[in-house]
Amino acid sequence: MKWFYILLVMCLGILFLSNPDMNDFREYVEEESRRMIQEGVNAPGLGDALSQAGSQLAEAFVDNVTKRNNYYIFSTYEIDLTPRNRSDEPYKFLGIGGSFINLTNFDARR
Repeated sequence: MKWFYILLVMCLGILFLSNPDMNDFREYVEEESRRMIQEGVNAPGLGDALSQAGSQLAEAFVDNVTKRNNYYIFSTYEIDLTPRNRSDEPYKFLGIGGSFINLTNFDARR
């Protein structure tokens, strides 16, 4: 039973240390927006140029529309684009273990 508690504390410590912050989320948004733009544009040269510019714009804009809730071993992120979004629901993400999980159907084309 003692080993269980030691293992539990070690797992919680690893999750605490790998809890992603806003800088990590900015990088995630930049990479995801770059991928979406490249998939949407079928011209290789134009897609690269547009994805570079668009992803940098998304990264710069993310702080203004994102709310982070820090729960120490994981974080939740909500991107609220209500004025331009067809629904009133924000896009939700879970950050845990240095990774992000999309909790809603995030589609930049909406």
